[in-house]
Amino acid sequence: MIQLPEILQSRKNMIIASSVIIVLAAALIATSLLYSLNDQSTKALTDPESFHRNDLSRLTYSIEGSSITLKAGISGTYRLEELTAIGDISRDGIRDFVALIKDVSATDSPMYYLTAALSTDQGLVTVPGFKIGSGIVPHSLLVQDDKSITFEFFPTKMASDPRKNLASDTYVLLPSGTLSKK
Repeated sequence: MIQLPEILQSRKNMIIASSVIIVLAAALIATSLLYSLNDQSTKALTDPESFHRNDLSRLTYSIEGSSITLKAGISGTYRLEELTAIGDISRDGIRDFVALIKDVSATDSPMYYLTAALSTDQGLVTVPGFKIGSGIVPHSLLVQDDKSITFEFFPTKMASDPRKNLASDTYVLLPSGTLSKK
């Protein structure tokens, strides 16, 4: 027959064992969470897809032979548009970024430029902006099959309702590191 002190001692051992298991499980969860957060912060530094539009808004771009350095997406009359796209346009296996820059110095209609930031071992390297033109309303910017860039827009100098006349142009990155209309 089991005496009362033995039952109490057995229960005390079960409580201690349960506490040890809970502490070990909490330590395992905390270690896993810490590893996951560290992995995500490392990915943010090395994976171009994790870059945000803000990273593009602080680069230096070449527009018609002049260097413009954006701060918060603005440099003088130049503005980084909301439309951006991600894809491997340089075909090196690393994702690159495509963006539109708008020059608002013209009073009647802004001028648009297509540009890209290529991911390299040294970081992001921008390519010279390609003059798209004015008299348009940008609609979308897409990287197709990681090879070409499709820019869709509405011509504003067409019919009475330009939104019915969606147009598009296709661009590619040439081996020389410049963009060209396809």
